Amino acid sequence: MKKLNQKKISEIIRTMDNGERSKSIAEVYKIGQRRAQQLYKQYKDTGEIPILQKCGRKERELTKNEKNIILEAYDEYKVNALALEKIINRHYGTHIPHNQIHKVLKSNNKVKEEPNKQKQRKWVRYERKHSLSLVHVDWHEHGDKQVIAYLDDASRWILAAEEFDNANVPNGVNVLDKAVKKVEVYGPIRALLSDNGSEFSSHWKHKKEGSEGEFHKHLKKYGIKHITTSVNHPQTNGKLEKWFDLYEKKRDEFGTLNEFISWYNNKRPHMSLDFNNAETPSEAFTRKIRSEDIFHATIKLFKW
Repeated sequence: MKKLNQKKISEIIRTMDNGERSKSIAEVYKIGQRRAQQLYKQYKDTGEIPILQKCGRKERELTKNEKNIILEAYDEYKVNALALEKIINRHYGTHIPHNQIHKVLKSNNKVKEEPNKQKQRKWVRYERKHSLSLVHVDWHEHGDKQVIAYLDDASRWILAAEEFDNANVPNGVNVLDKAVKKVEVYGPIRALLSDNGSEFSSHWKHKKEGSEGEFHKHLKKYGIKHITTSVNHPQTNGKLEKWFDLYEKKRDEFGTLNEFISWYNNKRPHMSLDFNNAETPSEAFTRKIRSEDIFHATIKLFKW
């Protein structure tokens, strides 16, 4: 049988009112004859066209404690309803559907409508299997500041990021040193992906002169392979571009850049990771470390 909608119900009533037999109408609309008769009888008894009733159980009313959990979790994690559903399930040991979470957040002026984020993505861009296999780097302009960030491809973990007055090679090298130092206990960064900007690729100019640029020298010192994005194809560095989008939306909610990065790395579940278990980038980084890097970290930690 076909599903009825309000328009079809109105057509059935109008047609029967014009003298058409219920059997003929049932055949046209692919419904039972008895159903057509019921609709018309209800119309004759009330004088109004029947309203299609929604099926299913009535939504359960949330308790005061559940509403408090939602607001408490939002204040701590600052994520949307879909992510909060996973967080509350994991950290508070209770399940509250995201549509009910959204209603509570909306009634407390905690959210704005974002249609593109109401459903989990069913696809994930290509990513490396292991942490430190590939790291993305790029500069981003934010007001009067220039922001540089180093992001691990496999886990989306931010290794290091800084805000400067200028985007230049020395500043890029300075943050590269911090990124390398932060992960040295696990092992080396295998490759670095950047665009063709002069802050990263000036070594090509130096090559013509038989020398190397400062940024490229640093990569060579650390044994990091340098990969550049295709010309006029910045989407290759899209994972970091998405992070910069989040930076634009959320940075001003935090007093310092380090607070923002800590929230992103350690609090906010990432939809491209194990989202059902509210996995964060820092957890994914640990989960995706190569076995040889775990051995390397153990040696460093216990000084064997």
